[in-house]
Amino acid sequence: MKVVQDEHAAAIADFDEAIQRNPDLIEAYYNRGFAKGNLYQYAEAIQDFDIVIRHKPDDAQTYLMRGGLKSALGQYAEAIRDFDTALQYNPDDVKIYVARGTARAASGQYTEAIEDFDIAVHGNLEIDFVYLYRGHAKAKLGQYPDAIQDFDTATRLNPNDPQIPLLKAGAKLELEREQEAKQDLRTALRLAKKKGDADLITHIEKTLCSLKQ
Repeated sequence: MKVVQDEHAAAIADFDEAIQRNPDLIEAYYNRGFAKGNLYQYAEAIQDFDIVIRHKPDDAQTYLMRGGLKSALGQYAEAIRDFDTALQYNPDDVKIYVARGTARAASGQYTEAIEDFDIAVHGNLEIDFVYLYRGHAKAKLGQYPDAIQDFDTATRLNPNDPQIPLLKAGAKLELEREQEAKQDLRTALRLAKKKGDADLITHIEKTLCSLKQ
């Protein structure tokens, strides 16, 4: 991890020097923003992408990157506006729909989030977290059987993520399928222990204990 961080820090220093030599080198601002984002310097990265957008107001990728950083800061409304703009310039990029759907779900816009995830799925984007997030949004709307189907697909694509069987267990509990839910919770616990996620282990164990009472 430190090696990667050092590489990003070194890259930022190189881009700083390049910008000092040529303040109009827009690519350097974009690359510096990307490196800062990887170091969790989100606010500074956004400033670099602001500069890029002022010079290249029709660059969908930059809006996507800036929107992702705003999502990471919890600025979901602003992030969604960036994703909307990105789609105006590149309406065929399913990654933008995934990013917007994630921001919409995080801000409680579950119906709209599902619409975005549907587009990504219909675009043959076979990524586990797309089905995981869509399933979570469906569960929030009480669409538990459909949510479970999405969680099943997410499990097929990524059988090692403990969050998937955990969320699936929650949906099954809402449908009063307690025995199946317990099985999913045990699977989630095994995977959480394999990852060494202490907080998640504690949460799952407490949930299992509450079901035994």
